[in-house]
Amino acid sequence: LTNSLVGAADSGALQGLLQARTPCFDMHTDLPTHEWPWGSGSFKALGPHKIEMIHLSITWGLSVLITDIDALVLRDPFPYM
Repeated sequence: LTNSLVGAADSGALQGLLQARTPCFDMHTDLPTHEWPWGSGSFKALGPHKIEMIHLSITWGLSVLITDIDALVLRDPFPYM
């Protein structure tokens, strides 16, 4: 992995990422900034937003590996792709 980019789901996360000098962008959604219960309308609305970002990245010629914050990667995933 030579490059990474983190999508910040809210302004607090964005500010923290910027302060840590992490390559990031503001996902800027109109979704609530508090925790979204699994299966709620806000939770379900995030899925299409992620798909749109993946689609745009692919159309720009980028390779995409996406994971959620609550996923743990224990090994290099690339040999399995």
